Amino acid sequence: MTKYKLWAGIVAGLATIIIYGSGTARGQNEKVPRKEALENVPVFMITNQQGNPVLVQLKEEGKQVVFFFFSPQDSESALAEIRKRNPTVGQNSKVSAVPLSSAYQLAHTNPDKKLLFQFEGSRTSIESARGILKDKDIPPVPLFFATVGENILTLEKDGQHSIPFFFEVKDLEKLIEETQKKQPNLLNQVRIQVTSLFTVIDKMSNPADPTMPQLQLVPSRSAFDYANKMR
Repeated sequence: MTKYKLWAGIVAGLATIIIYGSGTARGQNEKVPRKEALENVPVFMITNQQGNPVLVQLKEEGKQVVFFFFSPQDSESALAEIRKRNPTVGQNSKVSAVPLSSAYQLAHTNPDKKLLFQFEGSRTSIESARGILKDKDIPPVPLFFATVGENILTLEKDGQHSIPFFFEVKDLEKLIEETQKKQPNLLNQVRIQVTSLFTVIDKMSNPADPTMPQLQLVPSRSAFDYANKMR
């Protein structure tokens, strides 16, 4: 089983600023992102005891859906709802964790057009994104990053630069707090921004994008801990 590793940049990185130019994963994107970039991001799904996904039937469309959750709490709530609505199925179901790389590959290689794959951002991330974006459209799976003016906040370690995108805003806020202790001049300049997971994956899939090797996805600490406890 996969052992998820907490991204070392959160703990050991020193924030720096680098200037970059301005620059949907539902079975339509043919690009292939870096596997290692998705490997350490756990997603949660409802499966039977054999590990096969529990499918949700869409009666009006005659299709079935596999849900991938980024929040273990949301997956537990989904499991409780299944057990309530269909005890026979529910009693043989459980929450399972898989790497985002596996879920993404499954969604893009499945030939059955009647089987849909839905990636669900956590409820907390949706609320955080709504507070930042106000009346703008909320991505289905929001990611949070920081800017200083027109520049992207990055991490530097051993001469290597990384651009972190967080699944939960509170984890980014902790990084900003630690950064501002070392660089207090950033205090009034840092802004938290919102983008979509699938936008970042598209950039990860584009070798011509100069930022591609530096993009990093940072799962929430709760997802990281939950997934490793399941091993």
